[in-house]
Amino acid sequence: MTQTTPTTAVSQITYQTDTMDISHVTNRLIIRTILLVSLCISPSLHADKVAGATTAKEYQVKAVFLYNFANFITWPESVFSNASIPFRICILGQDPFGIFIDATTENQKVKNRPLQVLRLKELNATRQCQILFISDSEIPRLAEILNFAKNYTVLTVGESEEFINEGGMIKFFNRNNKVRLGINPDALEQATLKADANLLNLSEIMRTSPRE
Repeated sequence: MTQTTPTTAVSQITYQTDTMDISHVTNRLIIRTILLVSLCISPSLHADKVAGATTAKEYQVKAVFLYNFANFITWPESVFSNASIPFRICILGQDPFGIFIDATTENQKVKNRPLQVLRLKELNATRQCQILFISDSEIPRLAEILNFAKNYTVLTVGESEEFINEGGMIKFFNRNNKVRLGINPDALEQATLKADANLLNLSEIMRTSPRE
């Protein structure tokens, strides 16, 4: 049996989209390596021909990050009413991840809980989520969604320009053809969520601008 090293794991995630090896990246050392390495989105010389492939690789990387937030954020035990309640990663609105999030989370557990991925359209359904990715399709009601989420212990993740400014917690953004993370520690603290120091060190600290 071939042993997967941190280096090969990162290579598989970044470049081998067709093999879907990302579903087997479970070793904590490998997870830390993924989170502590800047993962590239290959630049395109002929964007009209390969833009789709580039976008796919970008969301493959983002799917791995989204899953691993479950390992680097601490939720209070009171969030779960009993030991059989699953840990839920939810996508609200149009799903940009497709099969990548399913492959990443297949047969995985979070702190010994079964893991579910839910694709939602109704805001009320998000109260059951521990991680809520808010699609760009929901930008027109972003403020409403984030205000609703404040009533629950849910990690909000997005990629819209104003996501952090509206009160979101973690934002994906691209810089120099790489996926980067912005994190709003104030919003996490208000939701009684605690981020691992490695995640904070990897991320750019961003804060919600005061309302005038």
